[in-house]
Amino acid sequence: MSSNLERAGAVLAALRDGGVRTVLASPGSRSTPLILAALELGLDLRMLVDERSAAFVALGLSRLEGPGALVCTSGSAGAHWLPALVEANATGARVLALTADRPAAAQYVGAPQTVDQTRLFGAHVRAAFALPETSSAAHCRLVALEALAVPGPAHLNLSFTEPVWASGERFAAPAPRPAPRTQPATPDVDALVAAVRRSRRGIFVAGAHLEGCEEQLVGAARRLGWPIVADAASGLRFSGLEAPLVHRTEVILAHAPKPDLVVRVGHVPTTRAVQEWLAALEAPLWLLGSALHDPSCRAEAWLPGPAGAALTSLEPGESPRADLPRWLALDRAAGEALDAATSEGLWEGVVARATLGTSAADVVVIASSMPIRDVDLFAASGRARVLVNRGANGIDGLISTAAGAALRGSGSSAPSPTPAPTTVLLGDLAFRHDLSGLLSAAELGVPLRVVVVDNGGGGIFGYLPIAAHPAFERCFLTPQHTDVAALAAAVAPVTVVTERDALFQALERPIRGLEVLVVRVDREASQRRRRDAMEAARTAAASVP
Repeated sequence: MSSNLERAGAVLAALRDGGVRTVLASPGSRSTPLILAALELGLDLRMLVDERSAAFVALGLSRLEGPGALVCTSGSAGAHWLPALVEANATGARVLALTADRPAAAQYVGAPQTVDQTRLFGAHVRAAFALPETSSAAHCRLVALEALAVPGPAHLNLSFTEPVWASGERFAAPAPRPAPRTQPATPDVDALVAAVRRSRRGIFVAGAHLEGCEEQLVGAARRLGWPIVADAASGLRFSGLEAPLVHRTEVILAHAPKPDLVVRVGHVPTTRAVQEWLAALEAPLWLLGSALHDPSCRAEAWLPGPAGAALTSLEPGESPRADLPRWLALDRAAGEALDAATSEGLWEGVVARATLGTSAADVVVIASSMPIRDVDLFAASGRARVLVNRGANGIDGLISTAAGAALRGSGSSAPSPTPAPTTVLLGDLAFRHDLSGLLSAAELGVPLRVVVVDNGGGGIFGYLPIAAHPAFERCFLTPQHTDVAALAAAVAPVTVVTERDALFQALERPIRGLEVLVVRVDREASQRRRRDAMEAARTAAASVP
């Protein structure tokens, strides 16, 4: 665990690198690491006894100098900043409010000078970040960079353990290094362009929520001759855009070429294997997009804002590309094995492949948990706009989300857009979480097909170590004995599928209104088939010369 001073230094070094020059601090004990770090880093530290006045000073300073930072101790001290932060929020002034806090063990037990600081400013800051005492220095820096990108006041609450400082303790102040700005600046884009031109083995990684830059990303990949490691949640593989896409990344990693540069657009990839592979690479990682997603804390640079402009600027260098054919050959070999595995029977991989392969839906909403993972592994074809709720990755509200997608058509801004035939693929637990969404879809009268994989519980837990625990079934699998079809029949027409041919026939029918397709599969059999399929795909990839 990083020391108090290391964590405080990581935050303030990031703020310094992002343009903060002055720190307005009010005296107190718990904020000692922040005050000492400001001194060590050579920031212009100004001590003001009155927190309220200090906040307004920071507000005025931010309008001329750039972002200003506030520091105070724990308890009610930060409450005196509220009027200034209200004004900063109303005008978009960039004030970074750093409150020191007591550790978790001191909360909610009546410890002196301890209040709930995580919600101290409510709606009057644009973003709030909590950094518990267990945070590493690398994590603290990452969060500080994200706070810097907020177009207005941001709150960082840092918990420090006792002793807050040990006599004689110092830390090595890091040398200044470029930090992200609130908007991509020309030097940032130029640096990316230069890095791309130097690269001989670069790759793109496309995650969920591409923010409308699909065509620019595909265009850049085609110009550069780079593969796009395309997570299913990105929707690229179902978009109809011609691009050098790699779909089956999870099962070819052991044989994939090592890139010398990674440019990731969108959120973190779905599967843990791909996440860990990217985190272990020595290649520089650049992130493009309006939000920072870097849980491995290893990104070299982040260009906030829409990624389209940066992607359009990328041009190839003089060095020839050599490894794209191997990426595509590995993907093709693994894909053939996975296609063969889903060519018979009725199990979860077949449902995922069939749901995306049908042309009946213009939009397909895919649930988190196993559905998005099965789609990522087994579905490589289809022509539909894919939507996912992969921000917090919850399984709730999916039917309602799909109803909204169907209602708004293909994103038309017309007063009464034509509803778009939509499919939502989810499990039985997710279906139970949003029964009211089924009622809403009926009331809206949208063309929506709800495909429920009825496997009797939370199947994803069967792939985790907890599956070996005696309490697994009762506490984690939570087997469902609810008659999904009977519940759905109270609201919409229901088709129950237990055979492969019936699944394809049902999916190929036009979507004219609300309907529910309950696909009953054996959970344990699906787990065996999935593992066998992945092993066959890995073997196929290993055979590629």
